Amino acid sequence: MLKTISVVSVVLGLIASAVAGPPLRLQEEPTALFKNGLHLVPSEVPSDILADEFRLPLDVKPLSYEIHTIPIVGDQSSDPNFAPFTAPGRVKIQVQCDVATNKITLHAAEITIALADITVTDDEANSPIVITSASEGEHQFYIIQLAATLVQGKNYTIDISKFIASVRDVSRIDPKVGLYRAEYTDPSTKQQSWLATTQFETIGFRYFCPGFDEPSFKAEFTVHIARHKDFNSASNTVAVATGQPGDGTKPAIPTDFVWDTFTKTVKTSSYLLALVVSDFKHTLAQPGLYRLPAGILGPPYLMDLGGGQYAADESAKILKTFEEIFPSLEYPMGKMDSVAIPRNYFTFGAMENWGLNTYKDNLLLYYNGVSTEANRYQIASILSHELAHQWFGNRVTTTWWSHIWLNEGFATYMSFAGMRHLEHYDTERQIVADAVQTALAADGGSGSTPVVHAGTKEEVEQMTVFGTMAYQKGASLIYMMEGFMGKENLMKGLTQYLTAMTFKAAHQDDLFRELQTFFPSLPEGRTLKDIMETWTLKRGFPLVRVQRGSANSIYVSQERFTSSGNSGQEVDPDVLWDVPISVATATDANSFTDVQPKFWLKSDAALMSYRADNLNTSKWIVVNPNVHGYYRVLYDTQMARLIQNQLETDHTVISALNRGQFLNDYFTFVDLGIVPYESALAFTKYLAKEKDHAVWRPALAPLAKLLPHFTGTQPGLFGPFQAYFSPKFGGALDLLEWDQKPDEHGVNVLLRASLLDWACTLEHAKCKELANSYFDKWMANPAVNPIPVDLQNVLYCAGAFYGGDNAYEHLFKKYIESLSNNQDINSETTRLVSALTCSQSMTSLIKLVREAIDGPLIPKNHVRLILEGVGTNAKGRDLVYGVLRDEWKHISDYLGGNPGDPKNALIISSIVNTLAIYQNSADEPAKISAIVEKILVEDFFSYLEIAVPIGRAVTKIRDNVSAGPPLAPLKLLRKQRSVGTENFENVSKSRHLTAETEFRIPQNVVPSKYDIHIIPIIDEGVENFQRWSAYGSAKIHIICNNETRRITLHAAGIDIQDEDVKVFEGQQELTVTGTDMDEPNDFFHIDLQNNLEQNKEYLIEITKYVAEVRDLTKVGLKLGLYRAEYTDFEGNQKWLATTQFASVGFRRFCPGFDEPDFKATFTLHIGRSTAYNSASNSELDLEAITDPSAPALPSGWEWDNYKPTVVMSSYLLALVVSDFVREESSSDLYPKPVSVLGPPHLVNDHHGGVFAAEISAKLLKSFDTVFGTDLEYSMHKMDSVAIPRDYFSFGAMENWGLIIYRDDRLMYYEGITTEEARYRIANIVSHELAHQWFGNLVTNKWWSHVWLNEGFATYLSFLGVSNTLSEYESDKRIVYEATQVALSFDAGPTSHPIINTATQQQVTYMSIFDDISYEKGSALIRMMEGFMGKDALINGLQLYLKNMSSKGAVQDDLFLQLQDVATDLPEGKTIKTIMDTWTLQKGFPLIRVQRGNANTIYISQERYTNNANSNTDSVSDELWEVPIAIATASDTGSFTNPKPKLWLNKDEALVPYRTDALDTTKLLILNPNVHGYYRVLYDTHFARLIHNQLETDHTVISDLNRGQLFDDYFRFAEESYVSYESAFAFTKYLAKESSHAAWAPLLNKLAKMYPHFMGSTPGLFEPFQRYFSPKFGGALELLGWEQGVNEHGEDVILRATLLDWACTLKHEKCKEISNNFFTAWMEKPEENPIRVDLQNSLYCAGVAFGNEEVFDFVVKKYDSSLSNNHEINTETSRLVSALTCSQNTTTLSTLVWGTINGTLIQKAYLGLVLKAVGTNSLGRDLVYQVLRDQWKTISESTEAGPADPQIIADVVSELILFQNTGADVEKITAIAEKMVLDDLDAYGKIASQLGMSTQKIRQNALWVRDSGLPITQWFVQNTP
Repeated sequence: MLKTISVVSVVLGLIASAVAGPPLRLQEEPTALFKNGLHLVPSEVPSDILADEFRLPLDVKPLSYEIHTIPIVGDQSSDPNFAPFTAPGRVKIQVQCDVATNKITLHAAEITIALADITVTDDEANSPIVITSASEGEHQFYIIQLAATLVQGKNYTIDISKFIASVRDVSRIDPKVGLYRAEYTDPSTKQQSWLATTQFETIGFRYFCPGFDEPSFKAEFTVHIARHKDFNSASNTVAVATGQPGDGTKPAIPTDFVWDTFTKTVKTSSYLLALVVSDFKHTLAQPGLYRLPAGILGPPYLMDLGGGQYAADESAKILKTFEEIFPSLEYPMGKMDSVAIPRNYFTFGAMENWGLNTYKDNLLLYYNGVSTEANRYQIASILSHELAHQWFGNRVTTTWWSHIWLNEGFATYMSFAGMRHLEHYDTERQIVADAVQTALAADGGSGSTPVVHAGTKEEVEQMTVFGTMAYQKGASLIYMMEGFMGKENLMKGLTQYLTAMTFKAAHQDDLFRELQTFFPSLPEGRTLKDIMETWTLKRGFPLVRVQRGSANSIYVSQERFTSSGNSGQEVDPDVLWDVPISVATATDANSFTDVQPKFWLKSDAALMSYRADNLNTSKWIVVNPNVHGYYRVLYDTQMARLIQNQLETDHTVISALNRGQFLNDYFTFVDLGIVPYESALAFTKYLAKEKDHAVWRPALAPLAKLLPHFTGTQPGLFGPFQAYFSPKFGGALDLLEWDQKPDEHGVNVLLRASLLDWACTLEHAKCKELANSYFDKWMANPAVNPIPVDLQNVLYCAGAFYGGDNAYEHLFKKYIESLSNNQDINSETTRLVSALTCSQSMTSLIKLVREAIDGPLIPKNHVRLILEGVGTNAKGRDLVYGVLRDEWKHISDYLGGNPGDPKNALIISSIVNTLAIYQNSADEPAKISAIVEKILVEDFFSYLEIAVPIGRAVTKIRDNVSAGPPLAPLKLLRKQRSVGTENFENVSKSRHLTAETEFRIPQNVVPSKYDIHIIPIIDEGVENFQRWSAYGSAKIHIICNNETRRITLHAAGIDIQDEDVKVFEGQQELTVTGTDMDEPNDFFHIDLQNNLEQNKEYLIEITKYVAEVRDLTKVGLKLGLYRAEYTDFEGNQKWLATTQFASVGFRRFCPGFDEPDFKATFTLHIGRSTAYNSASNSELDLEAITDPSAPALPSGWEWDNYKPTVVMSSYLLALVVSDFVREESSSDLYPKPVSVLGPPHLVNDHHGGVFAAEISAKLLKSFDTVFGTDLEYSMHKMDSVAIPRDYFSFGAMENWGLIIYRDDRLMYYEGITTEEARYRIANIVSHELAHQWFGNLVTNKWWSHVWLNEGFATYLSFLGVSNTLSEYESDKRIVYEATQVALSFDAGPTSHPIINTATQQQVTYMSIFDDISYEKGSALIRMMEGFMGKDALINGLQLYLKNMSSKGAVQDDLFLQLQDVATDLPEGKTIKTIMDTWTLQKGFPLIRVQRGNANTIYISQERYTNNANSNTDSVSDELWEVPIAIATASDTGSFTNPKPKLWLNKDEALVPYRTDALDTTKLLILNPNVHGYYRVLYDTHFARLIHNQLETDHTVISDLNRGQLFDDYFRFAEESYVSYESAFAFTKYLAKESSHAAWAPLLNKLAKMYPHFMGSTPGLFEPFQRYFSPKFGGALELLGWEQGVNEHGEDVILRATLLDWACTLKHEKCKEISNNFFTAWMEKPEENPIRVDLQNSLYCAGVAFGNEEVFDFVVKKYDSSLSNNHEINTETSRLVSALTCSQNTTTLSTLVWGTINGTLIQKAYLGLVLKAVGTNSLGRDLVYQVLRDQWKTISESTEAGPADPQIIADVVSELILFQNTGADVEKITAIAEKMVLDDLDAYGKIASQLGMSTQKIRQNALWVRDSGLPITQWFVQNTP
């Protein structure tokens, strides 16, 4: 059973985890994505003019309707002519002809009309017009065709004397609605009652009555309703006659029916008509509240409880308020009724029909003493909204639904004013939280739309126009107008608008026209229409950044805010706004009441400076006082801190609305990764003094998102969260008072309830006190509940939590009693049952759960609530998991609809998903696994139902675990920050000393020289010696720095006996009292009887020790002396011993001082068999005399004695014992011996060492020249050793004089090795030889400064190759092989400062050797080259090497020497102050360039991040000293001049740059030739100038910058800084590009994207192919498609790469070339005409474009290649790969099966074949089928052993790169299902990998949806 659990924990549920989130539907109807090659997307600026096909023609318009309707509600009539739930009717419509026409088009949907029942009459002539036909048309049109043409200007009457509509069933229809049925049940009588009601918005009227069902068609309506005499009816107007019997003048009605007739309406749109037929009762407002009747209709039993009185009275008050606001515009209807529709039958909150608003009953009815204050406020708010509509929406109606914001936005805005009579609510301030913050939250996402919609048919029918944009954003924009116009002016303008447009339909231009008159202070050149269209015609809103300038100036910029994070959003002037910027300051006491803009950011300006004499940037400044502006504000860190300090000092100085908005903004910024949690939480420090609802409301929402993480299953998190926040809530409640006063109303009641809930959740002592007090009273007198209803949710739970079993029993009894009460008006039952789950008594929780699942006391609808409540209670979590596991079947069937149905189990997965929200520890998935396993074992079909959804719970838990809560910020916030930015001046020298000194050996003694004897035993059968041991002795000369009795060495894995350890002073042996091995720190302590004396020399002699010749497969990275082996061409296995001592390997070879700063000379003696030779750092000392004290050698062995080395660190010592031979370079190339050592079959037979030996010699000579004669290479020889690649995971190691390489990084075989490999060998050799100066001659003092070794070696490696092999242009390669690599890594989550902490673990496992030390180090050196000048840099490096020779260095030593030669530095800056900003913090700046005026640009810096969710503060204190070089079109030499034109300093986020020579209308490039270590983001203006220049003459811009533009902009696109279209715009010119420096960065990006386009979503590859194929073809025309004889260099490498792409994209020229080559080759099979650099591409192309004969030829070549030497040639792999390129599915099947069974291709190539065929679109399904059906056979075909399924996971992981649809997930699921059935154990080994594969497919699908499709559209649009 346990074994099964481990497997089931990952069975298909883990695979299902991939589908958590949006469903994968991209594979469905792919052709619908494109039409005529173009992607159909809504316009960013939608038009108000819609296509004619679904809008009524404008030929005729209605003037009036007279409608008779007879709704049959249920079985009220036995007359067969009046069937239940039908609505027969008659309608007369008087129309006016505006355009001559011979047809009338109405709307009618699902209405029966007979032609004979229709007449059309000429009103003037009173004569009928002949109707030739009447029929239904598309779009719910009903078309009446006339024999005559209607005359323009005349009136006509359409009389449909009979039609039959239906009283629709809302359970069976979509939101279109119409006249529909509803029902309610009186709980006291259990009697069901039906009613009929209407919902006509947006297109419901046409389901009720034929007519003109569009909002712009306004008319007067007279309504007659026939009803059963026991019912009543209501409509928009007052009834003038009720209860009238049929009289022949109206349609016939059933028996017992009567007519009600209503007065004529004002001119209104059809969607505003309404009626209700019911048995409802009517409650009127109290007399005197309003001049007209205002009433509520609702079910009698609810009205009898007083449910309607509050709403009736509020309606009257609100109507009166609106008439006070608009005194000249009285409400025109004769009454106002509101109807309470049963909530299950009204999906909308309410509907604003003229005079008859309809509401969900729970949003209208209020019961004193029962309903909460929240209910009270909500009812008033909704009433006010709907009544505001009587002016905005009813009196003036939107012309079309595209402008619905004119209805809903104004109703939302005015609703706050309508409630201003409510005491203690301050309702007009609520607009910020209710509207502005709600809109901002929605409007930044990809699903946002402009306020003005397209108004498409689908949007109208599905009512998607009614969203946050229309309501809350619309209200926010009006509130913004209130701010910049002034409220009084706005109200005057609205009065004029309502007057001018009364009973008309309006467009937003009508609004702006009328308001314009009252907006006197317009920005220059702008109208109100101009301003507001920037807000209504585009989606989104601005992020406004505020940065300090001078003492009295700030910089304010705008950019589009996006939910993907604005850590670097592209600033596109096409999507900017006219932004009113108001400013409040500490120096102006009235600035929060003066919200008039100080200035405007215009839509053609992304950035402005604001300067004012009274502006003091050393004090707080708040932009957007009282939050009238619709935008978010991000302050630089200093300005944010000034605000935070003010909040802590006296928060009331700053408006409460702004205090709340700070929290709303900054927690949103946290969610999106724009700022870290610390930045947001800093605004919460003062909250214990805060009692304003406007502040707490935006604070509580983000805290609620955090709470589950801190109260989850991971221990240790709740305490800090509680300790920080509990006093905040307690303090606020002290101000408000904890308890509610009798009859207290208002916002404080709401706030108290919320804060008390939090205080109780955080277990505040006063919560316990209050809850216990109330429960004592209640339990003493159970009949009287003393707890105020608003506090019951909280205190019931707290009572159960603190009250033990007694409180639980009391609540349970009350719960049972409540079940018999009226649940319609009170949620008491729900409150009580929820409270029961809060108990901390396991006895009570067990009882509750048992009662729930066993029944019958607890109703079924509460069972899930109980299980989820107890499950999210830490006490009951395991209880619920156990019950779900053990009783899943019972629970499923008990709660399910049909016992035994497998779908019932979905309730289990649903509950588990709820519990998962609170799960964040790694052991939680096991509990879910136990449930899954139980279901799988007991009911496989139920398991299949829940596998996918329960997998989502596992994914959620894993997300919780991986994300984790921001615990560190909370700990920080509990302290007062006492220091500011770290002092860079002091850190550099100290950091290397602070890194865990406990694992560093003391410097009481230091070594001066070593004398080491070592005998590695690598053969079997050596008498008295054990194989794989190394027998040694060591003499270490030391100097005492400080008196000590203890000598501490490093030793690890070495056997040392006490008696073999001696210490001498001269010839005198000192007394050793003992030795001790400290294994955790690798210390070997030698304790002495007496102190060693300062400055004296001593000798440590270890006469014997035994180390190990280590087995790499068992020791990991720690290394030391270790074994390796190779097999020669004859199959002979050969062993050797070699070393890798960096960084902690020496201590595993010999006891010693194994830290880089302990330098000494080393004299090494190697004992070896005569069958071997040895090599070490120095040359052999042929005259040396063997030390008589040396260890005894095995018989016949001899010593190799080496001369002493130069002074060096222990990690640089090296030796090799082997049978290797050497290849020497000519002494003409370098005067000292330079050799390559390697296996004889590689060196002698194939001369593999010739190139490396020669290039080593040339490089040594080059470096001698660079550094001068005083610094020539200091050892007497240079050997390079080729270690078998499987035994050397590093590329190379720079041991002084004996460099060790992987063999494939050193050996070059002419005609066999590719040009790319030739360059790589040269580069890596150059790197290691550069180390002989940087790393060996001068060594980092500690590994924290390893960049001084690796950064310089990397920088110089490119310089060395440039000086010796110029054809590779390595001076350019440094940009895309170092700088760009570093930029990518340095923005990610694993980045770190270049000066690292160098912890014990980092040093031991060499994690310090990464892209930061190497590539970033070199990039920073190249940046210094740029701003210092290359000559100055080299001069400074010479000083550094001379002065620090044979020493350990920190970076300050480097900076000191460079300072002596540096010129032109910024004033007051040194090399150290500049470079410390780059080395002591991680990351790098994003430099933004924005246009100012004609000769000004703005340049800003901020931290760049690779990950929008990495919580990196984009306006961090940690900025840089940034050299800004600028190249311009007007200065042709500027691209070769990297000298800075200006510097951004670390205290400046933004500076302007002005010069008369600067012309911002022309090309401008920052960072010419990419010396600066940063990315550059241009505003769209400058980006377009660059695009234009590239297309006109790309050579004007340096190829390094062309490449950097690709690297920057595609990275920006990946992280949503810019769109992908912006990045691809740089590629248009590429057919003219022939530089590798430009192509390389782009090809890296395209290689990542290509699998998406070649994947399983159809329709993507061809646009990609058509766009790029000509680009590659054009470049190859410039380079030449074929390689020249003896051609070397960049063009060879670039050609091979471009040809590979051209062939992949099926370029015709590739087909031609490959066919020609194969024809020639097949004619002369022994003469391969294809150059090795082109073989990969052309072999594949030959098979792909060739026939079966070509395929068979390649198979034969494969067979013959098997006898060749694979070690130096990858020909066999190339041929096998080529076979997988076949475009014949039969051939591919033959290949796959022939590899599986080994009859065609060796089984060793099975993984390669399956992966390659699977990534071939024609073979993908074949491979998936084979993996599913033959997984076991495939597993058994590998060398890993029988049935090892890892090959299955490996192949799938390759295939998924090309998978991006839901169907692809199903393919992996099919494999998993087959494996589960065949062998659970085997499946369990790879289950998690398959699960991760499905997650990757989901990611791919999302990329295709969000990026791939828009990119494809762009390709189509930009391909000729």
